[in-house]
Amino acid sequence: MTNPGRYLVLYPTGQASPLPDPNNPAQTEGRYPFSANPGDQFKGWDCSTNLDWMPNQSFLFRMEYVHRHASVPYFAGAGGVTSQTGYSTTALDPNWRPDLVKSEDRIIFAVLFRL
Repeated sequence: MTNPGRYLVLYPTGQASPLPDPNNPAQTEGRYPFSANPGDQFKGWDCSTNLDWMPNQSFLFRMEYVHRHASVPYFAGAGGVTSQTGYSTTALDPNWRPDLVKSEDRIIFAVLFRL
């Protein structure tokens, strides 16, 4: 996906609310400098593959691998995206920032049971 104006890009995890910070109305709630201003470039891509095993008509077991990449830090990193209190605006450490990274790998396991 190439989005030269970021008008199609949602705020990343940890930046979900564009509302002003109630403690500082001149600043948005998010603590990471991500913007969706006209002219801000965004390029992203992903790929996935899966393996399904259906031992009978009632059970399906699935393993899926997904890799995603963006030109700017966008995905949730290992350091987390919520503050120590669970809210993006009430961090115990004022220097805390969400950990956003440019790429992400996931392995997903699923079981489906049908009657």
